[in-house]
Amino acid sequence: ADEDKKEEPQPWQHGPLLPVRVILRDFAASLPDGDEPVTGNHLWQYIARELEREGRGEFAPSLKQHLIEQGGLLLLDGLDEVPDAEAVRPKIKQAIEACTGLFPDCRILVTSRTYAYERTEWKLDGFAETVLAAFDRRQIHAFVQRWYFFLRSFRDMTEDEATQQADDLNRRIAENFRLFDLARRPILLT
Repeated sequence: ADEDKKEEPQPWQHGPLLPVRVILRDFAASLPDGDEPVTGNHLWQYIARELEREGRGEFAPSLKQHLIEQGGLLLLDGLDEVPDAEAVRPKIKQAIEACTGLFPDCRILVTSRTYAYERTEWKLDGFAETVLAAFDRRQIHAFVQRWYFFLRSFRDMTEDEATQQADDLNRRIAENFRLFDLARRPILLT
């Protein structure tokens, strides 16, 4: 059935993009209190501080220049995980929308669970929406295999142990419709 289909590559016309990931709940904690307007520069300053905190502060000017002149991919993760949503999400929304002006050639990807993005006032102006497709059986199997391979170094497992645990989980998912239904969603499968 679907395992026999040849995968078609997804179209991509943007060339290679330098990724910059921001966890939005951490960024939210850095925002000013009160009614001060939030700008794209608040997000940039957060990125620069994070580079500094990691001992990579000297890269901030080059990164900013690259994002302005060549673009990149801003991965803004977890809009739904921002605490105190009523007060903070409007500020996050301002910062994200303002980033489109600060870094006009950047692609911006904002992740959120769908339930948290349903309210009209939280939607981002000028952003397209999409929902991740559920995994099929082949994708579940491949994800589980790769996940356990990745976990090996964190759990001090041998390759055989990781393979055995991945095979066990894949077998349980295949045998149990409820597990299969959960496993179709990548975040729940993890």
